Amino acid sequence: MHLRLALSTLLSFYISRGCSHFVLQIPTSLGYDDVNEATAPCDTFNPTDRSGTITNWTVGGYPVSVISTHSSVTWEYRVAKVSSPTVWTSLTPILTQTGTGHFCEPQIPGLGSASWLGVPAVFQVIQHAPDGALYQCAAIVFVAGGPTAKPAGCTNSTGIAAHW
Repeated sequence: MHLRLALSTLLSFYISRGCSHFVLQIPTSLGYDDVNEATAPCDTFNPTDRSGTITNWTVGGYPVSVISTHSSVTWEYRVAKVSSPTVWTSLTPILTQTGTGHFCEPQIPGLGSASWLGVPAVFQVIQHAPDGALYQCAAIVFVAGGPTAKPAGCTNSTGIAAHW
């Protein structure tokens, strides 16, 4: 809870200064470096890092939640196997979003083919904004089942709108 409050405060600061970024909240990010968020593929964090939280992503769908300070963006949701971290597969079409603050898409589908189930993977979120692309990643593994229940923190701020 303290981390979310700190991130919300930090993003409020950036909004007031005209800086624009996003923070991946669900699933757990590999890390966030404000200065280097434009560095592909995962900010400056190693996409093969498995030392932190690894999210079990059900193939039936998993929520993705961010805090964004850009008022108009598009989102890409992609995955790569840890064994091939430069070969990306899109999970959805590009999503257009307007409004700033909390944005949650409650069910991003997983990949259920046998070649993906149980395999260490990296989930990548790309935010395309007026000033360029920004990147965040999470360590995941696709598991059977789902969709995952929408957590309490999966909410949208007032004024947020999105469409595929």
